[in-house]
Amino acid sequence: MRQARLLLKSFKLDSFQTRPFGRLAAGEKKLVLLARALIKRPKLVLLDEPTRGRHSAARRKVIRAAERVCRRTGSALVWVTHNPEEVPRGMTHWRSFETGE
Repeated sequence: MRQARLLLKSFKLDSFQTRPFGRLAAGEKKLVLLARALIKRPKLVLLDEPTRGRHSAARRKVIRAAERVCRRTGSALVWVTHNPEEVPRGMTHWRSFETGE
């Protein structure tokens, strides 16, 4: 439980500890689920279009959380997006695919 609280705090989600999951906004749910996935310190985290359908403030929050993942957890992060401006800082490798590849 302590590790879960620390992860929530590191993602600036500690205020959500007492709120029912169903009452969180979609972007908040995504961040809580990301924090939950990291509890076991996986070697690889795959995020497929994690900012899709989010307004700009929510997109920035997801991107900042992913940047913290890169720096703090030691997990490798695969970030799939159609928007190269949204690739988190700290990514050491990237691949761009053109139509038909």
